[in-house]
Amino acid sequence: MMVRASTAGALACALAGSIVSTAHAEGPPPTQPRPSVTIRPGGWSYFADPRALRYGGEDYAGWATMDGKIQVARLRGRNIDVETLATGLSPDDHNSPALAPLPRGPLGAFWSPNVDKDRPDWMFYRVRVRGKWSARRQVPTNSRGRNGYAYPNPMRVGRRLMLFWRGGNYQPTYSATRDGRSWSKAHTLLTGPPAASPKYPSSRERPYAKYFANNGIVHMAYNEAHPNRRHTSLYYLRMRGHRIVGPDNVVLGRRPLRWNQGSRIYSGEEGSGWVMDVAATAGASPVIVYVRLRQRSSEYRYVTWEDGEWHDRHICTTPLLLRRSDYPAGLTIDHKDPRVIYVSRKRADRFVVEAWATADAGETWAREPLTTSTDADSIRPTSALLGSAVLWMTGKYAHYTRFNTRIVVAKAREEAAKHRERRRGAS
Repeated sequence: MMVRASTAGALACALAGSIVSTAHAEGPPPTQPRPSVTIRPGGWSYFADPRALRYGGEDYAGWATMDGKIQVARLRGRNIDVETLATGLSPDDHNSPALAPLPRGPLGAFWSPNVDKDRPDWMFYRVRVRGKWSARRQVPTNSRGRNGYAYPNPMRVGRRLMLFWRGGNYQPTYSATRDGRSWSKAHTLLTGPPAASPKYPSSRERPYAKYFANNGIVHMAYNEAHPNRRHTSLYYLRMRGHRIVGPDNVVLGRRPLRWNQGSRIYSGEEGSGWVMDVAATAGASPVIVYVRLRQRSSEYRYVTWEDGEWHDRHICTTPLLLRRSDYPAGLTIDHKDPRVIYVSRKRADRFVVEAWATADAGETWAREPLTTSTDADSIRPTSALLGSAVLWMTGKYAHYTRFNTRIVVAKAREEAAKHRERRRGAS
């Protein structure tokens, strides 16, 4: 689902203004959401981002489909222009694209087909120039190994576009381009701990990471392995030029960094940690959301860096998306205003999406419902980078290769803020 708005801050203020009366509310939502409109069938994974962004004054979003397509849409209210960039892929939400503006201006869409190890694999991208998509291009570099590519995360950093992904060695890998065609040699950014099993596809566990770039700084939050492999912790680092530093800008080491050289936020003692998103304040202080996985539930957490230390605060607890999996329903940060987050949690017998806002770094919260449907789950929210869209998947999700979900569009977030102002004026 997508909600359109021009001011994440307005929503934050409208919500945060009522925190006293609705803090940490576990009762019914304070208002009813606006009607929604379906875009197309589709889905995405947690770890390819940005799934949506603002470009050329409009919001764009991308997804993968069960019939093997990569699609990108321009979101203009009820006028949704959908274009297909690739066909013939296996049904898999790992195929979902990530979007970013390339150097010199054109919009790029990156994706990698999810294939079995030892099969040929590529990182593809297409570039939108003067309203048309180019022929398919290929990133020609990777870390050494037989595990191909996964989870593209492109982002502008100064005059370069940096692309992060899980590389051939199963580790966080990156390259950069200044012209959208030639790429620097791939480098491994950090390595996970030694694998516990000799049959594992790599000699090291595969870290899971989220990235965000702003003002020349790349923020990275990660856990050192898949949570079904070991008890996992939560770490943070940032890249400033060629330096790898912590939140205090103290150098952590040289690449490839060992997983435990990052700044540790949580050590996994109360359930394995799984990172969901990372953002930064105007002053470049990191903000992170993650889950602590329990046997049948996931606890959502909100992390800030204040006064030289980490503050890790509870948001809410909700059941896992699937009974026999470690998949949470998901949460994400509004990167225009990290006081605002979007949460999928179970209400009655369905997962719904809500906007939560805090004025005190996560100690108290106010919230606004975003979903309208009660006959299907709404999961995996995301928000358009620097834009106005909030999106999520609605439908039945059984597996990353079996998802009968749709991307849906709803009315503007500013409408929700205006609605709250009218309610306050009438009271």
